[in-house]
Amino acid sequence: MTATIRVALVPPLKHPKGDLKSSRTIGMYNCAQKTVATKESWYYLDDAGKREGMHRVVKIPGFGPVGKGSVADVALTHLCAKTP
Repeated sequence: MTATIRVALVPPLKHPKGDLKSSRTIGMYNCAQKTVATKESWYYLDDAGKREGMHRVVKIPGFGPVGKGSVADVALTHLCAKTP
């Protein structure tokens, strides 16, 4: 499945344009294999997600394992709990 995940970054990440305070990521989640592939990410200079600080597009997304306790792990656990 594909889902968009939005998170606040606490503490903010340091970046040349300023502190990155929130992010939005489009990812593909494979519940059967417990893997994730990021397609696109935005990092914002504000909590509301209005001032873009950085944008990344993955040309060829590849599935891989997630780190325990990471945002991807929490998203995968939540999304896959709702899948039969």
